[in-house]
Amino acid sequence: MSCQKPYVHWEAFSERIMSVFNRVRDVIGIDAIGTMNLRYVNLIEIPEREVTLSDYFAFYPTLPPELPRVPEGFITGCEFAFHDNRDNCRVELTDAVPESTENNAFLLNIDYFLAEGQSVPPDGVADWLEIAHTHVRDIFEACIRDTLRDLFTLREEVPAVAR
Repeated sequence: MSCQKPYVHWEAFSERIMSVFNRVRDVIGIDAIGTMNLRYVNLIEIPEREVTLSDYFAFYPTLPPELPRVPEGFITGCEFAFHDNRDNCRVELTDAVPESTENNAFLLNIDYFLAEGQSVPPDGVADWLEIAHTHVRDIFEACIRDTLRDLFTLREEVPAVAR
């Protein structure tokens, strides 16, 4: 299941996830869930031609001074374990293609998932989703700086134009 623009609040989206899960569970009878992900792919566009990553992100690649100042492209990532290694979360920041040549774009991909060989009982899915969402939200907030938060706030305040 995915959620694209216009985005709904987590509470509404998690209710939709659980509604679909419960219908599937009623039809096929599930003993345990062995594969489950909560993934956020955040496309972030910054209205500047040249961006210093450290101005907007707390999570970004660092380059030694011997390398060129601006790479043509990049990907940086880490994977973290949670809940006694039951869950993992992969965090990646990459460059992306902006809508305008005046801007820069980045993908901040946060994928929280059950680690290999782990499972969750069907009655534990809702709790797992809430735990996953909390970690994803906290990781997102840890990866960005206030200057980027300010851009999000400005966009939310601009009224939408009908086309």
